[in-house]
Amino acid sequence: MPIDLTAKQFIQQLERLQSPDELKKIHRYFKSGKGESGKGDIFIGVKIGQVFTLAKPFIDLPPDEIEKLLD
Repeated sequence: MPIDLTAKQFIQQLERLQSPDELKKIHRYFKSGKGESGKGDIFIGVKIGQVFTLAKPFIDLPPDEIEKLLD
């Protein structure tokens, strides 16, 4: 029986991958402060490769759940 996947499950797993050290690296590269090119951008400290790996089991996420992630 297939498991119903949700945006909430994806976010919970993504949050478990957060790393303060990675966030420091990201903030050195992407400038998101007032007057900087990425002003308003929010980073959580997860490597993009980890995001891709995490996304694979969620490939069949229903469209309404994908919309929740985009929000």
